[in-house]
Amino acid sequence: MLRRTSTFLLPLTFFGLTPEHRKYVLDQVHQIVFHGQGGYSFTDVYELPIHLRKYIFHKIKQHYDEKNKTDDDPEGLAKKIKSGQVEVPDFMKGKKIGYNG
Repeated sequence: MLRRTSTFLLPLTFFGLTPEHRKYVLDQVHQIVFHGQGGYSFTDVYELPIHLRKYIFHKIKQHYDEKNKTDDDPEGLAKKIKSGQVEVPDFMKGKKIGYNG
């Protein structure tokens, strides 16, 4: 006589996320909460529909990619420093800074 251990014949992963997919979802939620600069709570992002969460994630990623692309130009930064648009901190100029503490 055959003995059945479960009333369901489907594998257990059918009803939940696999470990790899769960890590992907939690990483995505963390990135949105962290880089959203306080605009989102963990619960709000986790409960978002998938298509909205992916849209927000890609928009934030696109924003930071564009920001990093403009910040990574060392020649442009050198020109800004020389022209006075960016002020170099005193410790970089070799000046001694006194602390009252």
